[in-house]
Amino acid sequence: MKKKTMLRFVCLSAFLMVLFLSLCYGEQESGYENSGNLISSQVWELMRNAEFYFDKGDTGNALLLSEKARDVHRLEIESMSADLKRAVSSREIKRVGDNISFVYQALSFRKDSGVEVLDRVLAKHPPAFFSNSINALISWLDGASAFPEADVFSGRVYESEGEYALALSFYEEAWKHRAFFDVPGDRTVLVYHMADLAGFTGNLGAREDYLLLALAGDSVFGTPGRESGTLLAMIRTAKEDIEGSQGSSSGVSGSKKAVSPAFVKFFSLYRNDNPSALKAYRDLTDFYYRDSGKRLDRAMATGVLSASTAFTLLENAVRQYEFGYSYTSFGETLRLASKYSEIKEWASRVSLWDSFLQFASVLFDSGAEEFAAALWMNLSMFCPDRQIAEKAASFMNLVLQP
Repeated sequence: MKKKTMLRFVCLSAFLMVLFLSLCYGEQESGYENSGNLISSQVWELMRNAEFYFDKGDTGNALLLSEKARDVHRLEIESMSADLKRAVSSREIKRVGDNISFVYQALSFRKDSGVEVLDRVLAKHPPAFFSNSINALISWLDGASAFPEADVFSGRVYESEGEYALALSFYEEAWKHRAFFDVPGDRTVLVYHMADLAGFTGNLGAREDYLLLALAGDSVFGTPGRESGTLLAMIRTAKEDIEGSQGSSSGVSGSKKAVSPAFVKFFSLYRNDNPSALKAYRDLTDFYYRDSGKRLDRAMATGVLSASTAFTLLENAVRQYEFGYSYTSFGETLRLASKYSEIKEWASRVSLWDSFLQFASVLFDSGAEEFAAALWMNLSMFCPDRQIAEKAASFMNLVLQP
């Protein structure tokens, strides 16, 4: 009778439990200082201490602590998995079936410690992530004993010691287990680590592959040879002057000289708010333009995205200070940005201006000389970074001599 009562209780409350779990356990992100949903505060404390020793230059103790953190995490996850497997192996729970919501309710009714394990897992991913299957959840939990953060840390340590092959092996191991990063954004940081290291060691093909990984799932970029309609439209606009269009007087703030209509149109129309992809766009443009024999078709595709993304981020920064901001011209946006030291420091830190210089060079070599000249002229007149402004003026004077 008791078993029937329990099963009846489970069935009657199943609908409410599905709703409860869906509402309570949405996708969440936890920061490095957070104890995490599956990574304990003890593990994070060990990693913080490892960082402390690494910053002091004590790489030996740094690696020892990161390895200890890895071992503690593995043992904790193995213990959690064993507890949950024990909980669901009972005859009563097996009768409930594979549905996470039903199993959760049944374990709660029995006051089983397996509920605590489910709470920690479901705080990371909702039931839908596991197709509402308890068996799929347990399989995922077994894999969660991986600790990619520790692999990345070990890679950084070995990279600092000049052990590049060993560093890359740790980065690749972390990438293999990227699904278990506590903060999903760390995946992009990892790819950039691998790309930079590959470039530094002269493995340019691997550098391209890693950078393309950073853009996997980027709907605007698409894939090489299968670009999105938006990207193709951006490229067409960038090349419009090549067809012989006449200049416009609105390309350079305060200038009466006729300049590129494509320049005016491009920065009036296109925005791409994807800050995490900016480095990939810019580095790929550098790779295609400088390291691959000037593959201009590919450099143009990534160059337009690099420039439009950089300008979008610049506008976002300006809006933080100029509350009534609206776009009037490329040069005016740069002029407004130059008023604020915080924007100038940030732009320099993320190499924002390099995206525009790089794009101008690609445009010029692709035949879009008017667009390139307008971009160089605006940078020379309005860019707050003196070095970038001087480079732009130099490029313009060198290539546009009468």
